[in-house]
Amino acid sequence: MARSDRSRTSADRRPRSSEPALTLSTGRLEGRSAQEAAARRNRHNPLRDEYPSRRDDPRPSRFSDDADSSRSRRRSRTSQDDHNRSSRSRRDTGSRGPNSQRSRGAARTAPRRSLDLRTAALGAVALILAVIFVMALAHVGPFSRPQQQDPAKNVGVLGLAAVSNNATGLFQNAATQISFALPVEPELDELPAHTPTAQEILALSDQKTPFAFTLNSEDTSSAPVLSDRSLVALNNALMFYEVRDYAASYLMLDLATGRGIAGNLDQTIYGASSFKGPFCTYVVQKEMPNDINEASSSRITEIENAIVYSDNASYGQLRRDFGNDGIKEWLGEAGVDAALADDTMFPRYTGRQAALMWLKIYDYLKNADTSAAEWLSDTFEKTEVSFLRNGALGTSSAGHTDYLPEEGSGSEEGFEETELAADAADDTEPADDELLAVTVVEDGEEAAEPAPEVASLGSSITVRNKAGWIAGEEDDAICDAGIVTINGHDYLMVIMTSAADSAEGEQAFAHLARTLFEVRTDLV
Repeated sequence: MARSDRSRTSADRRPRSSEPALTLSTGRLEGRSAQEAAARRNRHNPLRDEYPSRRDDPRPSRFSDDADSSRSRRRSRTSQDDHNRSSRSRRDTGSRGPNSQRSRGAARTAPRRSLDLRTAALGAVALILAVIFVMALAHVGPFSRPQQQDPAKNVGVLGLAAVSNNATGLFQNAATQISFALPVEPELDELPAHTPTAQEILALSDQKTPFAFTLNSEDTSSAPVLSDRSLVALNNALMFYEVRDYAASYLMLDLATGRGIAGNLDQTIYGASSFKGPFCTYVVQKEMPNDINEASSSRITEIENAIVYSDNASYGQLRRDFGNDGIKEWLGEAGVDAALADDTMFPRYTGRQAALMWLKIYDYLKNADTSAAEWLSDTFEKTEVSFLRNGALGTSSAGHTDYLPEEGSGSEEGFEETELAADAADDTEPADDELLAVTVVEDGEEAAEPAPEVASLGSSITVRNKAGWIAGEEDDAICDAGIVTINGHDYLMVIMTSAADSAEGEQAFAHLARTLFEVRTDLV
């Protein structure tokens, strides 16, 4: 509404100063009293007073008098009708009571709410991302396994499908990383318990490619299946052996549920010093008293040296003292061909046979309930070289070989020349008697390097094993087998490879072991 002479602004309401002020209308300094101002507002307006409406104006019009008079009469009647209707409406409204006036006043005074479009957009984006992430975790909808593309589709559709697949891959990777960060053992504890047997291991498939399995035929839950990501990870770890034409045989078995991962189980590989573990177990179980305090100290030393330091002299002495008859019987009980004992002191065997021997070792260590079994378990835990432990802890003992006594020390006495020649080919460099530690050089000094933790493993890891390794003229091998305890769960682990012992070969072995530890998440 345009401001008239009768209106007053907020500035008009302020107390006027007694001093003269400069007015915008005249530019003169004027000082007026309130009465004078009121009189000025009500000053005489001749046009308004003499001609209150246009139709009373006697001044000539462009239009004819008749037409103008007719229009004036019509407008007058219309205005009168509108006035009557307005009066009736006001009377009707007044009869409705005071609430009607209050509601109209509330409607006029209610504040107008404005919508913040940016806040709404951010909330919608957050909700969409949350839904997409949940779908990725559950692998449903667009995040289900991709189907084979229809070649008849046009380029635009295929392009959209490619974008969708890329987004699916990103979210699936995120979901997998989250699952890797969490230990799987609590979920395994909820599955039906099962004690694996030799017959069940013998019945496992011999396929070369990695596969997951369950030995519990009565388990009604779904059998484990390796995910696409796990297959890619295992194939990457096995690529080192594929491109060099090396063989690799492996198995990881949860001894509480009978679920596991394996591949190429029937590949025969030179076992090197890894056979010392089964042979020493046979001696302790069959040839020594159950009370370790009653055993000969020299016998205890021989077994400790053979297992912890892989001492060939001590192992050779044990083989001569006990011959082949007892170990053949022990192998038969484990489900392994007894003829293995006749294949030199360091026989060739398969990953399946290594698993059978360590299943028997595990049964003795866990169930014998003797001080001799407890002592042997502790001895396996102290092994100087463990490629399985390297994989679990993310370290490497690259380049270390079995311990050999120095020439002329007398400790090699009792070996025949043919045995010494074979041993020299098997183990070429002596190592210190102390346990090996991973070190780094800082300012010219060696300092202990803490081993990083593997995803989902944590620090609760115990490894009992016996490894074997050789870079020989006829035979090459990097092997390890044993019992790995992770978060209270016992796993039987076997990895046998025909790679020559080297820093590169031992790092590749640790990579394969680490990958098997990580993909155990597929067992649930």
